[in-house]
Amino acid sequence: MLSVGPEIEISKHDVLVVHPGLSSVDSSRVSSNRSLEDTVPTSARWWNEAVERYAVWKVSEGVWRGFTEGRAGASLRTWPARFECAGLSRPSHVREITGEMVVRWKANPLGPGGRRRPGGGRLAPTSVHSDLAQLRAFLKWNRAPLADRPSVWRCDPGKAMGRRWYDADTLDRLNAASPERLRPMLAFMGWVGLRRSEAWNVTPADVSLTLGAATVRVIRKGGHHETLPIPNAVANAVRPYVWGREPTVRLYPRSYSTLGTDVTALGRKVGVPLASHDLRRSFGRILYYEYHVDINDIRALYGHRTIGMTEYYIGVSEDRLRTSVSAFDRPRMPHPPPVTVGV
Repeated sequence: MLSVGPEIEISKHDVLVVHPGLSSVDSSRVSSNRSLEDTVPTSARWWNEAVERYAVWKVSEGVWRGFTEGRAGASLRTWPARFECAGLSRPSHVREITGEMVVRWKANPLGPGGRRRPGGGRLAPTSVHSDLAQLRAFLKWNRAPLADRPSVWRCDPGKAMGRRWYDADTLDRLNAASPERLRPMLAFMGWVGLRRSEAWNVTPADVSLTLGAATVRVIRKGGHHETLPIPNAVANAVRPYVWGREPTVRLYPRSYSTLGTDVTALGRKVGVPLASHDLRRSFGRILYYEYHVDINDIRALYGHRTIGMTEYYIGVSEDRLRTSVSAFDRPRMPHPPPVTVGV
């Protein structure tokens, strides 16, 4: 047997991948799972322990925090069962996953435990896209060659449905009716355009309130860090929640899921249907239509790769199509009688 740290032993037939910068498994995290070890089949232990090492590395790099760590780690642990529920062999190691398995799962995507969407439908295209991206990153970290084959992982990310946008006056009404704990989150999502996960992860250490040059440092989708400018109005709104607070304690004092619940409840209070992402979408639409900001600048603030994505996101492309078809609503001009040309 090979010893890996003080508490884990693996067979010499297993392959242990130690990522640069991660010399050992966090023993305190592993100890918390020792009571469950006897209930996990031997064939599944490599996968679970590899996910644990991957999570430790993600946290050490500052990419995963709190809710993100728990959700992503739990999703990765379900992949062997997902393949099995789709009628494929159950992998116990990343080297057992083939391109054919990924392609066949994409054709019949099942969630954890064979779960489908409510009503029996398949998982939404956006869920399939994000779940595969997470699996691919895990395989790449474990140096599996399959992760470097783009054709295997390519899929249609789908389009969001039921998009909503609100104007600046509505955001002001929401802020006025908001409980104190929610106000910095509204400022970051509605006036800086952050995602819920990005706003929820903000700590006082991430915020610089330099006069005329205020910024916030966020963890973007995909794990990279980015520093964004924030307007003076947002800097003034978050100042009471930043000064005198512990630098590493999140500005929002409750859980990630509670933040979503608080936003929805605030919408009901004001009388509008509201989700966290509505605030992010409204940010770009307000800049474009009310303040006439260049679409490329809005793209950069969102972190989108293309202008087309930004136009779709804030509804510009949809508005153009609607304007085009509305031509049929205009009164038709009478046609002049034909001019008879002399014989």
